[in-house]
Amino acid sequence: MKKILILLLLSMYIIGCSNIYVGRDERGNILAEVYESPERVIDEYYRAIKRGDEKFLNELFVVDPQIDLQKPLPEIQYKIRGRRIITANEAWQRNQTSSSNKLQEGDFEVVVEEILSKTSEEITFILRRIDNRWKIYSHSLGYYI
Repeated sequence: MKKILILLLLSMYIIGCSNIYVGRDERGNILAEVYESPERVIDEYYRAIKRGDEKFLNELFVVDPQIDLQKPLPEIQYKIRGRRIITANEAWQRNQTSSSNKLQEGDFEVVVEEILSKTSEEITFILRRIDNRWKIYSHSLGYYI
């Protein structure tokens, strides 16, 4: 009985330590659920950073940003501080002062507090729904909090 219990616990540990859930199916394709909401995309973004999974991270964007992680950052923490849909009027106003990343009505803004090495930084993500999938359209570093 002890041997069975030890084997069971050992197998649970091995399964828990392996990267079973990385947002991909058995063929390596990103699961559709990853794109079901802007918040889910942000969660997957930080999971990929923690794992050091550059390929997966870059696939979360509308246009591949060519993010080059130097190493996994398992210690990174984040908190979603705000979320809202961009209105047509706001998109028009913001596009008057921005030369890149033109906003559209229905884009989704998520404000995140990112914490790394006791340093807190505010990051704003703009997500856009394309072909029924939310993807990161742009993100910008804010000020240090």
